[in-house]
Amino acid sequence: MVLLCVKAGLGLSIVSSISIEDKVKAGFLRVLPLRNYTFEHAFYFVYPQKRTLSPMVARFRDFVLSQKDSLVQPAR
Repeated sequence: MVLLCVKAGLGLSIVSSISIEDKVKAGFLRVLPLRNYTFEHAFYFVYPQKRTLSPMVARFRDFVLSQKDSLVQPAR
């Protein structure tokens, strides 16, 4: 359901790469990878390839990236 909303241009989502692999290859979705971060699992911002991020979505992306240190617990 979340991916259908992203595909419809209603926003973005953070999902595992395996769950969107076929949709990216088919050109339905575009991946905005989070770079230089170490996660137990990989996360991506995903949005439609042919659509520019809205100001609200861009602010959300910027907020999440600015909060990454408080959102991710260090490895033990």
